[in-house]
Amino acid sequence: MNTEQKLVLELCRIEGYNKENVELALNKWLDYAYVLGQLHMHRMAAAAYYVLQKTELLGKVNREFRSSLKAVYQYNQYKVASYKKALDELVYLLENVDFPYTILKGGFLAYLYPPGVRTSNDIDLLVLRKDLPRIIELFRNHGFVQGFIRNERIVEAKRQEIVNAQLNRGEIIPFVKEVRWQGLEFLEVDINISLDEKSSEDTSVIAQMLERRSGFATDRGERLYTLDREDFLIHLCTHLYKEAAVYQWVEMGRDLSIYKFLDIWLYYRKFIKQQEGEQALADRIQACGKELECYYAFYYTGEIFDKELFLPLLENIGNRQEYIDSLDRVYDPVCKRYYRYKMEFLQRLFDSRRERDLEGENE
Repeated sequence: MNTEQKLVLELCRIEGYNKENVELALNKWLDYAYVLGQLHMHRMAAAAYYVLQKTELLGKVNREFRSSLKAVYQYNQYKVASYKKALDELVYLLENVDFPYTILKGGFLAYLYPPGVRTSNDIDLLVLRKDLPRIIELFRNHGFVQGFIRNERIVEAKRQEIVNAQLNRGEIIPFVKEVRWQGLEFLEVDINISLDEKSSEDTSVIAQMLERRSGFATDRGERLYTLDREDFLIHLCTHLYKEAAVYQWVEMGRDLSIYKFLDIWLYYRKFIKQQEGEQALADRIQACGKELECYYAFYYTGEIFDKELFLPLLENIGNRQEYIDSLDRVYDPVCKRYYRYKMEFLQRLFDSRRERDLEGENE
């Protein structure tokens, strides 16, 4: 890695940041435009401002670079406040439902991060497939439309689009509502019936996760539900793997984003490592049959942040050759074909044109 790339990774460490390493990089000649672009592309601009603020190094960076980061950080604070307002309002929609649900990803992580460092564009819910009609009716009765946000307006989905999404991809077209809150003009709710958007998902795994769910309090003290400690992390890993190892996500340039790895690193440190829960996590991963997805996610999170942190867990999952072989593979479900990267992970993490490096297997 070059100096700019090393600096980007240092500025992503919102916990355990190393002032000496950051200052060492800042004392060198830097391509600030490159660093800024990478931070924005990985949704890490606000995190970088936070780290520079905490290390008291804001005065050592280029003024325009600093101003850009500050603008994102301040905007994010408004957006997070509106997002948490949305979660509080969601309590009243869901408080009397007679079926289980959980909040996924950002809906819980919003309370884990310092305000303004991480934002979410939508709220993800997990429910059982059999409960879909009731939750769909609930959101429609509260002014939500099943559709898309295009050119800053809501476009209602066609019936065939709704049916095809559920049957072929195991996902539900989002519910959206115009709210025009500060930093959050539209509220989008994604309803999930699988961990990885596959129509063939094992419903028994989902049912068990919903049975194991845990409650948490919003800033106003309202009660919402999220996944159990181990299950939450397994879902983060499954979601990351689904996007990183599928060809269509690589084409869109949405396959590798540092913020997804940061989610896993922070959550693991706080809820697994500090509570000595490695063995319980490994057991749960095996019970859910998500060894491959979790091995991939933890291995590369370690490459970015801390290899030593995840070594015991990777050993418990099992260093099977199939997991190691999967680290550089990408699958195209349309053509039913595997591709493999030639470049190293950290190199492709910073290469926005990494798709060109993919080589079809058996070519």
